[in-house]
Amino acid sequence: MIVLPKFSISKINLKNIIATLVLVIALFFLIAHTLNWTNVTIDTTSLLLLILILLIPFVDLIRKIKYGDFEAEISSKEVQQTINKVNDEFPTTLAHAYEFGEEILELVKSDSQLGLAKLRFEFEKSIKRIINLRKNQSDIIKYYSFRQLTDELNKLNVVPHESILTLKGISNLTTRAIHGEYIKDEDAIKIAQSGIKVLNTLNEIYQELAYKPIEKTTISMDDVESYEQAKYRVTTIIPYVENPIKNVYIWDRDTLYDFLADSGDFAEVPISIEKIDEKDKTNNSSKK
Repeated sequence: MIVLPKFSISKINLKNIIATLVLVIALFFLIAHTLNWTNVTIDTTSLLLLILILLIPFVDLIRKIKYGDFEAEISSKEVQQTINKVNDEFPTTLAHAYEFGEEILELVKSDSQLGLAKLRFEFEKSIKRIINLRKNQSDIIKYYSFRQLTDELNKLNVVPHESILTLKGISNLTTRAIHGEYIKDEDAIKIAQSGIKVLNTLNEIYQELAYKPIEKTTISMDDVESYEQAKYRVTTIIPYVENPIKNVYIWDRDTLYDFLADSGDFAEVPISIEKIDEKDKTNNSSKK
């Protein structure tokens, strides 16, 4: 079974040209047959070629091909079932939306295949970030398939198993769309919206793991005062220039706080922050 969409105006001219050409050829065949022209042979092959010419404008418009149980289309029912699972497994509890959420949605609206490819890429990127927090395997997992990544994620026990199955399900839909299976525009948008919801949850998990201290110690008010009045040796790098640079600063607490608050707006990245002890200050003063 072949289902064709409505024709756009851009296809009408081509359709008319082909139809006219087929009509002329058909009239020629009719005249040749009527007059019994011996030099013109009309057989099954000629008729099949004529039909193929007639179908040329429609080849790139085929939406859906079905042969037996195989169907090269992502059905709306399948999309909705996956969305329902996402709603059950990934509740909305976020204070901040995923960084690339709007970008993905806009991309899907203009080019569903490209937009869903971006969504799939962000799935992999988010999973890798979580795995690397628990296992320093960035050089290894960059070659992992999506199945291997979700298996590693499952081993960490930071995402429920059922949620990982749902993640695999929505990723499978994006993969099928990327590889050419037809999907309605509205369904592609629904998948993107649900996918962003999944990314939000993965981002939350990453934030919780990243900002969970590995050690806690109670300190005195004297210690607090010492930290507030201390100087700090701050090492930074500027990596994304033709000649990367490493800088070293000596800052008080307020300058350090200002830099950390604004560092996201600059290309300079802090790589080390060390409190300068009183002994270091004394030694520096004596050297002078």
